[in-house]
Amino acid sequence: MCFVHNIFFRNLNAIMLQYEQVSKPEDVADFMVFCQCVHEGIHTHHHHEEEYFFPQVEAYTGQKGLMETNVKQHHAFEEGLKKFGEYVYSVKPEEYDPTAFKEILDSFTPALVKHLNDEIPTLLALEKYGEGTKFMQIWQDLERKILAGALDPVFFLL
Repeated sequence: MCFVHNIFFRNLNAIMLQYEQVSKPEDVADFMVFCQCVHEGIHTHHHHEEEYFFPQVEAYTGQKGLMETNVKQHHAFEEGLKKFGEYVYSVKPEEYDPTAFKEILDSFTPALVKHLNDEIPTLLALEKYGEGTKFMQIWQDLERKILAGALDPVFFLL
């Protein structure tokens, strides 16, 4: 999970470093494709966590609501991430506005960054519920579903 979150941090850093630099229509178009990939990765990752991973963690620990803080954190950046997705999929390169783009970024990145940082200690604290191998089974079950095509592979690719 640290690896996936680190990828999201690196993607966000790349976006923040480049959003003012792109100006040629062909560069803006390429930048928007990159932003679309980042959007899909973050959105899909958190969807799979809520739908598959977190319920299995709660079943494993016997602690209903254990991951609720993480779900609430997802909701804190959900609307801004949605606006980000709408923008990067709809803006025409010649209409790209770095100021408007930055406002959208600022609407969700602080909550997203907080979540990405907070979730790791939450997962590490699961150690008190038993052996790591049992917990790893949850992750491997999710991985098998993705590899079998039952879930979107973006969860692992980004």
